[in-house]
Amino acid sequence: MKMGIVGLPQSGKTTLFSLIAGKSGSMTGKGDRKIAIAYVRDKRLDKLHEFYPPAKKIYAAVEFLLVPSITKDPQDRKKSFSLMAEANAVLFVVRAFQNDAVYHIDTVVDPSRDIKTLIDEMILYDLELIEKRLINIEKDLKKNKLDILLKEQNLLNEFQKTLEEEQPLRELEIDQESLKMIKGFNFLTLKPIVILLNVNEDQIEKKEILDKITLKFGSENVGILQFCAPIEQEISELEDKDEREVFLKDLGFDEPAVERTIKVSYTTLGYLSFFTIGDDEVRAWTVKEGALAPTAAGVIHSDLERGFIRAEVIKFDDFIALNGENECKKAGKSMLKGKDYVVEDGDIINIRFNV
Repeated sequence: MKMGIVGLPQSGKTTLFSLIAGKSGSMTGKGDRKIAIAYVRDKRLDKLHEFYPPAKKIYAAVEFLLVPSITKDPQDRKKSFSLMAEANAVLFVVRAFQNDAVYHIDTVVDPSRDIKTLIDEMILYDLELIEKRLINIEKDLKKNKLDILLKEQNLLNEFQKTLEEEQPLRELEIDQESLKMIKGFNFLTLKPIVILLNVNEDQIEKKEILDKITLKFGSENVGILQFCAPIEQEISELEDKDEREVFLKDLGFDEPAVERTIKVSYTTLGYLSFFTIGDDEVRAWTVKEGALAPTAAGVIHSDLERGFIRAEVIKFDDFIALNGENECKKAGKSMLKGKDYVVEDGDIINIRFNV
């Protein structure tokens, strides 16, 4: 899973990126391309690891791609939008804090306006893509009126109308055939969004700004939460686990904002986790909700999907309640599933395959 971190200047997006890279993961990249790899802390995986203490414990990973601020310069815009297009979802870091010492490009702090500015930029990008494609379709139709071109033209005309009404494409109900048709476009407004409001310290336990933004922008494809960058920096510097937990508890949280953001991102994108276990490795993997067993196998390795025979599945709760894999097999709680099995969150899966 890859998240593109987007924000206006002085929003706190670089601070968030540094927090992810510094404490939750690692940073890679060349030149202007910066990626922070964070790990999804999962207490279920911790519990499974207790049964295989010598094994490696590997959490599911999320890549955070830092997108440069969108400017008026065409080259800068092209770079920013191309990075956003790579991501599975977009994370808006939005300034909601007041600080006279930190300038705002629009003078007055207004989270709603800034969110709309970012959405409008994405809409404009998608409109430009559609307009260019429609011109080419018109040329091709003069040579040959293919049904596939006519279908694409009709679909893009519908998209164009939606975008011109300042509505993102993710608000539309799009069937699978249409999604396949537009797969190569990487429309920005089709991507789910997570909005992270960067608030003052005295606002962190209050919900006024959060509720206002949720009412205006919240939907199934838009997750919204808030954090305070200076507080998160303090938390990241606490080496003692107990001290960190007390600090978080005083703020009313169980975990730092980075980890909360990852979980909201999972929910917004419709992702779930399944596990593989063994003496060598206990690991969490990520698939989209509704994924079939062969798809999950392919996440582990392409050979497993290609040679898929069966999936041996144990439910996490059964594994814990019955005290391990062998007891689950004795109790008939280890089930063999075929290619049509829909993977569920928390499944412990062993793939049987032949290549």
